[in-house]
Amino acid sequence: MAVPKMVYEWRLGIDDTDSLEGGCTTHFMFNILKEFKHKIKLVEYPLLIRLNPNIPWKTRGNGAVGIRFLANEEQAINIFEYVKEMLPPPSKKLKRNSGAILAKAEVLKKEIDSIVRKALTSVVGLNEVLKMIQKKELLYHAKGNKRGLIGALSVCGYEFLGDFTYELLLYRSPENYGTKRSVSLESIKKLEKRFSPQIFSSYDFETNTPLILPRGKDPVLLGIRSKNAELLKKAVKTLDILEPVEGGLIFKTNQATDDHFKRLSKKELGFNNVFYSTVKVSKKPERMIGGHVRVLVKDIKNEEDFWVVAYEPSKRFRDIVSKLIPEDLLWVGGGIRDEMFENRYTLNLERLIILRTVNEYKKINPDCPICGKKLTSKGKNQGFKCKKCGKSYPDAKPKLIPIKRQVMPGLYLPPLTAQRHLTKPLERFCEYNEIKNSDLRHEKKEVLSQDFFIDKSYFY
Repeated sequence: MAVPKMVYEWRLGIDDTDSLEGGCTTHFMFNILKEFKHKIKLVEYPLLIRLNPNIPWKTRGNGAVGIRFLANEEQAINIFEYVKEMLPPPSKKLKRNSGAILAKAEVLKKEIDSIVRKALTSVVGLNEVLKMIQKKELLYHAKGNKRGLIGALSVCGYEFLGDFTYELLLYRSPENYGTKRSVSLESIKKLEKRFSPQIFSSYDFETNTPLILPRGKDPVLLGIRSKNAELLKKAVKTLDILEPVEGGLIFKTNQATDDHFKRLSKKELGFNNVFYSTVKVSKKPERMIGGHVRVLVKDIKNEEDFWVVAYEPSKRFRDIVSKLIPEDLLWVGGGIRDEMFENRYTLNLERLIILRTVNEYKKINPDCPICGKKLTSKGKNQGFKCKKCGKSYPDAKPKLIPIKRQVMPGLYLPPLTAQRHLTKPLERFCEYNEIKNSDLRHEKKEVLSQDFFIDKSYFY
């Protein structure tokens, strides 16, 4: 009698199959699962893990994809061989350097955690990844400069810290690539009004912008996000989609969770790093060319000065920053630019918490103690003089009249159109999502294909 082959849990990670001219790493995974969805057993929804958004060589959203499945060794290697054949060729011009890794789950111990954390918060060196691959004897395949292996290893070793979201992505028919996406804007507005906050960041009424439609040449038609995977499948059918759909996938993601801030174990001002700190405003904000606003702040722990910048597209967020004054106490978070200004680092601001505001005053000239008329200044630090009485008052000081501040303590974010994939939007702070967080965790030992894979027949 034949001995049954041992079944293991495997992790497959893939990254950088897209380019500046099209393609999408999530679509690559869609094609893999279209081929193998009935041949393997997934133990979790397909993963879409967003990494450090400040990496300068990213294509778009710096996301890697992966699956976790049960299979014997022969089955797993067959899948990996298929992936190797499907990986697109490298392109220096298009910034595409694909990578894929296959590993048994039991091999990925805590040593990988440091690379995952680093991939979310700073810059991972390729040599560091290659050494770990060699040490763990992982199967891998890479194209070009092999940089895709960084994301591939990160998604293999990734573990959720509690919070997560789902995103349902629909893909276009190839003949429509590069054309305007045909989805009724009114139906997107209705989806936002009907399902928010359970489904979030679908339409930005502040800027009158749909948020579920990409703008590039990639195969993605639309993407909607929620804490509840089943609700996504219900909601997507309420949209008026006016072009053919190839199919879709539901990914489990770290999007909209502030994952890059949560993983930060060592806060360090360094190029392209994620950074947050409690600071005091050092001097009044200044307007930059292009309408951006810059303010100098001081870290209250190490007393290091650095710049914080809110950019013109952030509109009201930028205006909030412009109204700060010296000694205001803030929590700031974002990414460090890869260039210095006046020998100081610059933080691209993603999140602002005003912890405490100081009083602001307007200076006016004092009154003459004899006639009651306003005194006039004799010059800087020279006191005042009454024109009517002719008397001088060298020790007189200006009156300080309190001014109502135009900002208050609280949490401030850019408009939804200007937020990063990882940024937790305000609507996700609502009671619904917090209460349901533990209830909606996926505890199945097996995820059926109908849970995550959406065939085009679903819409017809």
